[in-house]
Amino acid sequence: QHGIRDCLLSRGLGDVYKRQIEGGLDEEASDYLTGDDKSVRSLKRIKELEPSFSLSEFIGGAGGAYEMILMAFQAGNIDSVASFLSSEVKNNFDEAINDRNKKELKIESEFIGIRDTAIKKVAFNEKTSTAEICVSFLADIKSEVKNKDGDVVEGEKSETKKQFDIWAFSREIGSDNPNWLLIETGL
Repeated sequence: QHGIRDCLLSRGLGDVYKRQIEGGLDEEASDYLTGDDKSVRSLKRIKELEPSFSLSEFIGGAGGAYEMILMAFQAGNIDSVASFLSSEVKNNFDEAINDRNKKELKIESEFIGIRDTAIKKVAFNEKTSTAEICVSFLADIKSEVKNKDGDVVEGEKSETKKQFDIWAFSREIGSDNPNWLLIETGL
């Protein structure tokens, strides 16, 4: 429960922990944002405006969104996830899918699971009340790319590969819409 705190204290970094906790931040934030004062301040502001916000719940939701969006992209049909994508990300995905279709390529993939997620950055824009959270994902995926004749031209479905991505999600804090939008990939 106090793993991060104990680790910081044992390494002589108790001042980092103390500064974050005394600044009114809960231990959840200290667990995810140790040493990143700018992200800590942003998260504190988000929680002031939306006290029910939970970083742990966000990470769980982000992992679910990652799997859902990635698999829709791999399948070549992002319509089912379009409401979770910014217009720029949707356009980029559509362009990549159209390019793949022109080459008559098809991806067959299986999402095995997420090995790890980590918060990379939390930012908050006071003018727009918009939060942005960057998350890294390490996932296991099986996939292969086939041509129009069904021949495998890339990958091997029997082989599990690790895939690492960093995605940025954004949301207007205080909005009635609870959904976060994927605003950037490949960070």
